[in-house]
Amino acid sequence: MKINVCTLNSFAKTKDGGNPAGVVMNADSLSDEEMKKIAAVLGFSETAFVSQ
Repeated sequence: MKINVCTLNSFAKTKDGGNPAGVVMNADSLSDEEMKKIAAVLGFSETAFVSQ
């Protein structure tokens, strides 16, 4: 399964500042375990999973 993950810097005042975060769109089909694995691979303290 291929998952597209966007990364961004939240709370950034410049392009080099802020806190890194991951965002996974259309996460409805992901299990809790899959989301935990994705977050672990990203290694950010925050990862959001957008679902209905």
